[in-house]
Amino acid sequence: MKKTALTFVALAFGMGVAFAQTTPQTEDKPAVNTEESITTDKMSDTPAQPGLREMEVADLPAAVQESLKSDEFKAYTVLAVAEVEQDDAQATTKYYQAALGESETAQPSLIVLFDEKGKAVAQKATDPEKQEE
Repeated sequence: MKKTALTFVALAFGMGVAFAQTTPQTEDKPAVNTEESITTDKMSDTPAQPGLREMEVADLPAAVQESLKSDEFKAYTVLAVAEVEQDDAQATTKYYQAALGESETAQPSLIVLFDEKGKAVAQKATDPEKQEE
């Protein structure tokens, strides 16, 4: 009986030591921040393009501001404007890009490129349905 009791005590002690050694240890690890920061412009859903310098509508030349207020674009709201930076130092004409939408909270539906005289030199509809029209 004594041998049986000692065997159970030894077995219980051995199991206790085994479980104590295999218990997972939790270490205080620093919190990992998994968020990424991406800057986007209002002209598109893509990250800001390197060839554009964002600006306010009030900073545009008067001719471009008048063109944006003309009958051609009065149905649109100006969402964002930018100056197109040119690599060619000898270029004399500056261009301005405007993102226009149906309302202030909408995505841009029309991208217009103006020269410094206010003439719309290029237009691109961002909505595939309107491009087909």
